[in-house]
Amino acid sequence: MTVTLEITTEVGTKGKSSLNKVKNYTISTPAQIKQFATAVNAGNALEGETIIQLADINLNGSENNQWTPINGFKGNFTGNKNTIKNVYIDSNENETGFFGSITGTGSVKEIELENVTIKGKVNTGGIVGDIRVNAYVSYCYSIGNIEATGNISRNITMWRNCSRSLWKYL
Repeated sequence: MTVTLEITTEVGTKGKSSLNKVKNYTISTPAQIKQFATAVNAGNALEGETIIQLADINLNGSENNQWTPINGFKGNFTGNKNTIKNVYIDSNENETGFFGSITGTGSVKEIELENVTIKGKVNTGGIVGDIRVNAYVSYCYSIGNIEATGNISRNITMWRNCSRSLWKYL
């Protein structure tokens, strides 16, 4: 079953977000991908669940409209070869990228990032800043400017435990 991504805030949980209890979610707008990021960053790692991007998304990133990296994601994100454009991050934090970190059995595949500007500290990458445990990235690319002050930056990911990754460079 596939449903449109919906985020609800539970009353009395200090802003923790949760997703409706289904296995697949679809994303096709900037608002939906921001809701997804907010839910994961609030502690809902979506382990074992699938997020499917159905359309190109323009985040219109700038100094005044920055993307917050998605950290601790344990689900499966499929970009379906759709593009996410204009990602802007200027951070002094570790694990900086569209996904700051993926972990467990999390996976990210078929994401195409274009016109990215990403600045971070240690473990900075375009698609993912840090890959942990058995997580992996496959069939992705990132085009843009990526800078790290603490480690070498990568267009796809700073690697750790990503021997299963398949990268496409343009």
